[in-house]
Amino acid sequence: EAELQLAEADLAVALAEQDGIIEAEPPF
Repeated sequence: EAELQLAEADLAVALAEQDGIIEAEPPF
């Protein structure tokens, strides 16, 4: 379950980067 949450967070970051919402990944 924790791994799934981490994967979802990584996906959300990747999508946000694609959309130009954020420029760098948060430092976690």
